[in-house]
Amino acid sequence: MDIEELKEYSQKDNFFKFMGIEVLEIGEGKAKVQLKFDEKLMNFFEAGHGGAIYSLGDAAFQLACNAHSDIEIAVALNTNLSHIKKVDLGEVLIAEAEVTSRTNRTSITDITIRNENDQIVAVFRGLAYIKRKSAP
Repeated sequence: MDIEELKEYSQKDNFFKFMGIEVLEIGEGKAKVQLKFDEKLMNFFEAGHGGAIYSLGDAAFQLACNAHSDIEIAVALNTNLSHIKKVDLGEVLIAEAEVTSRTNRTSITDITIRNENDQIVAVFRGLAYIKRKSAP
């Protein structure tokens, strides 16, 4: 998908708006997004909710795996998230995604989620099915 087109889509994404996910960068096979953990994103243990952390990783995955000019659309086949560190109220997390492997039909994207102190909070990996654009 064209990167400029993908940037436009991301600005219209209702879930990104709902969650408060901000797109920082999109490049070929790469993306960087951030999210500030306010009260609505905390669980009853007073830690950042795992679903919110997952959503941040998934947003970065969605952008990075679609950010190739020869892709019509890439969709998730499998994803996983490993939590490493607790997220506190007020922390800002940044997820950096990079496509690390691509075949004709699939890609693997690795995402590292860090806090503002550059500590790794979680790691996310996504496998995507790729539908390539038809030749003109």
